[in-house]
Amino acid sequence: MDVRRRGLWATWWVSAAVGATPPTVPCRVVGSADPPYRLFQAQGQVAGLYFELLKAAAEHAGWPLRFDEMPQSRALLELRHGTADLMVGPLRHPDRERYLAYSRIALPAEDKGVYTQGRLVRELGDLRGLVVGVQRGKRYGAAFDALQDIRRTELTDYGVALRMLELGRLDAVVAPEREADLVRTQLGLTQVHKQPLVLPGDTPYVVVAKSSPWRARLPELERGFDAIQKDGTWARILSRY
Repeated sequence: MDVRRRGLWATWWVSAAVGATPPTVPCRVVGSADPPYRLFQAQGQVAGLYFELLKAAAEHAGWPLRFDEMPQSRALLELRHGTADLMVGPLRHPDRERYLAYSRIALPAEDKGVYTQGRLVRELGDLRGLVVGVQRGKRYGAAFDALQDIRRTELTDYGVALRMLELGRLDAVVAPEREADLVRTQLGLTQVHKQPLVLPGDTPYVVVAKSSPWRARLPELERGFDAIQKDGTWARILSRY
């Protein structure tokens, strides 16, 4: 097996091909785990909000999908080199537009919540002077990123950050709401509370490598997303998250 098709794959074969003659191999979807948006499970299965929406739209479009988990940096590199086809969740960036075709489908944004042990946070200024946990390499919006007089503690995992908050080693944690709420429940962190301040997330997209044979069929996938919005599938999936 060549490098393009290595890894642990999950394959969804849809019922009928539509439009142009499809490529001879399934569309390879790459990316990192980001619960509850992207989840890679045992035996090659995937779940999560973005993957559920993608699979539903792909079924309408007649696209067979295969999934491969890898760090985001490697996923973008493979898309750049044409050894992968599609990714869900990247933000728009001029540098990426050189090798990625951005679809017109805007996915639900990752709004960021602020979590404390009870300290009230209504506005960004309320974080001044605090030790705030964030995830290494993530951005939280221009206003937060420019905020002065806070001590950012960069961590690799939101679960670790929220545990540190529960133990009093951090004053606050900024994290995607859906993910943090899930982790908080799973870990039973009863002393961690979400505050009124919400930082709106940037719009994530479905992107296809410009060198991918699937790029020419991207309008089919966009119509698939239109279909699941019209028939209520999109809303039903979103309601579970």
